[in-house]
Amino acid sequence: MTDKQYAIARKRVKRKKHFYRHLSVYTVMGCFFYVLNILTNPGHYWFYWPMLGWGLGLAMHYVAIFGVPGLVEEMGEDWENKEIEKEMRRMGHRPPQSNPTPEPERLDLPELEKKPERKWDDDQLV
Repeated sequence: MTDKQYAIARKRVKRKKHFYRHLSVYTVMGCFFYVLNILTNPGHYWFYWPMLGWGLGLAMHYVAIFGVPGLVEEMGEDWENKEIEKEMRRMGHRPPQSNPTPEPERLDLPELEKKPERKWDDDQLV
C-alpha cells in the first residue's frame, strides 16, 4: 500500500467516523426533544419537526458518504458494460467483445514427435 492509498483510506475512515458521530448526536437529541416536549407541552407534539429537518440533513450526509443504497454495487463498471451491450443489440449491432479469449498458439515441436532411439532391449529391463 502506497502512502497516497493510505491517505485516501484514512480520509474515508474519518468521514465515516464523522457520520456515525452525527448519527449518535441525532439520536441523543431526538430523545432530549421528546422528553422536553412531554415535560413542557404534553398535549401538543412538536418534537418531530426539528427531528424531521435534522433527519433530512442526516440522510444527505449518509448519501454523501456511502452513496445510494443498492445502486453503488449494481451500477458499477460491469453494469455499464452490460447496458452498452444491450443497447448495441437493440440497435442491431454486434457488441464488441471486451475480453476476447486468445486462441492458443500451436507450437511446432518436431523433435517431440520423433520416436527416441532405444539403446536397450526390452529383455534387459527389470
